[in-house]
Amino acid sequence: ISNILVTFNDEEAFAETYVTAYHLYKEEEKEMTYTGRYIDRLKFKDRLWKISHRTAVMDWNNIKKVDQDLTGSFELLAKGSHFPEDPLYKKLK
Repeated sequence: ISNILVTFNDEEAFAETYVTAYHLYKEEEKEMTYTGRYIDRLKFKDRLWKISHRTAVMDWNNIKKVDQDLTGSFELLAKGSHFPEDPLYKKLK
């Protein structure tokens, strides 16, 4: 997620956020690269800004065959997770 543009109007805001995502399909040995934007409407309620509506816009994508071994060094990488299993929380202890 990058390059966020936000416009505020009293108790409502609009945001455009650029996103890049990579999806690995191990079984098919393919990878999809996706770029796009989230267009969000936010509402200010109870002293918090919350997304009330999101539109996901795909601007570009590319699917290619993966020509490398999907095991080995990939298996050694730390895996992201939720609290408390995520590697970040182990560093904070």
